[in-house]
Amino acid sequence: MLQVEEHRLDLYQPIAEMLARPLDEYEPYRETAVDLVLDRRWRRVTPRMMLAHSSGLANFAALEPDRRLHLHFAPGSRFAYSGDGLNLLQFAMEQRSKESLDATMQRDLFGPLKMNQTGMVWSAEFDRDRALRYGTDGSLIGATHRDRARAAGSMTTSVRDLTVFLEALFGGRVLRAAAMRQMFSPQIVIHSAHEFPSLDPATGNDGEKVGELYARGGSQQ
Repeated sequence: MLQVEEHRLDLYQPIAEMLARPLDEYEPYRETAVDLVLDRRWRRVTPRMMLAHSSGLANFAALEPDRRLHLHFAPGSRFAYSGDGLNLLQFAMEQRSKESLDATMQRDLFGPLKMNQTGMVWSAEFDRDRALRYGTDGSLIGATHRDRARAAGSMTTSVRDLTVFLEALFGGRVLRAAAMRQMFSPQIVIHSAHEFPSLDPATGNDGEKVGELYARGGSQQ
């Protein structure tokens, strides 16, 4: 939303138009995006849809039978959580800015807010007070060390830094009021009965009953 506020990102510009070439001509997507770029609906997918998890993409192409990207419904028509959608938006933004997501986040958020225990990639400094993972049988699994920034889940942070971010955000020190209203404006009502698997066909009416919906800033109830 900072990039939207500063006119570095247009939430309504199709992702395909943000790229200088068709998606399947870029090495990371050379194999996985072949079918996607042939789907006419792909040219309607926007950053707003990806941030609201309504692009039509599955959670990850690796879970598809052919391990390729596909649109499973009309873009913008329903909610279905998609990590691939977030990663693809990251790719398009990086191609345009020529800057890594990690560098952007450090400059725009983590640095100014002094979030020193937060990063999109793992830092050795995090080792001194990291939280370790354990299996259901009590066995040690260890910590996840992400060496590549992924919008869909590589960030490491602490309770302290998360608190700092939320206080700054809701204190009006990150975004202006207009951008905040956009960030938390309802985008899609959630009718799916289950979040995962993301394309589970079961539906429910909680969206209407309790106001369950998704905004750019996250789910709201």
